[in-house]
Amino acid sequence: MNQFSPGEACSWTEIKRRLDPAWSYLVVETTTAMSGADVFDSVTALLAEHADGVRSQGICREADSGKLLLLVQIDPRQTEAVKNTLLDPRLPPSITVYFYNHSPRGSERGHRPDGVQ
Repeated sequence: MNQFSPGEACSWTEIKRRLDPAWSYLVVETTTAMSGADVFDSVTALLAEHADGVRSQGICREADSGKLLLLVQIDPRQTEAVKNTLLDPRLPPSITVYFYNHSPRGSERGHRPDGVQ
């Protein structure tokens, strides 16, 4: 993932364009426009137990809504463990979590792994 500068304006289209299909991603969105990145403290605390599987992370502000987004690049081998961790009821209701999963070549939508369509 090409990094965003801290606080840089971003869009969902730009985020998707920067994703490397060899990795999995987590995007955490605030449900309202917020000023401080401390809203992500509970998420980063939960992610700390998977530090070896987190390649990079950054925060940007969604240009249209003003919502903060925490972008996290995850080793695909750690995706399920991170998902299970973030199903924690201690996460504040002020955030929404999205996952973009790595998919092995050939298993993309519309293509069966054996090459038959």
